[in-house]
Amino acid sequence: MAGVLASGDTKAARRAAAADTRCWLPLFAHRGEQPLRLDDLLDAAERPRSHVSLGWAAIAYPLIIVGMAILVVSLLSAMVVPLFAAMFA
Repeated sequence: MAGVLASGDTKAARRAAAADTRCWLPLFAHRGEQPLRLDDLLDAAERPRSHVSLGWAAIAYPLIIVGMAILVVSLLSAMVVPLFAAMFA
């Protein structure tokens, strides 16, 4: 990172900064009068950026499975059972 900054190439500096947040995060270690812990900053920077928590998946996945099961049973009762009823009647 130091070599890229010394060369003055802004595109290469941008790529290097985006590749490794540990290079530039110490620059933001103070916010006004409040010192920020570097560990907290690194955790926040390296955490996947997600605007929605995945808590909805705990409910959505079982609902999708139950919905698919209901769909399969409905299709079997609408198509297969009448076919067998007609065969054995």
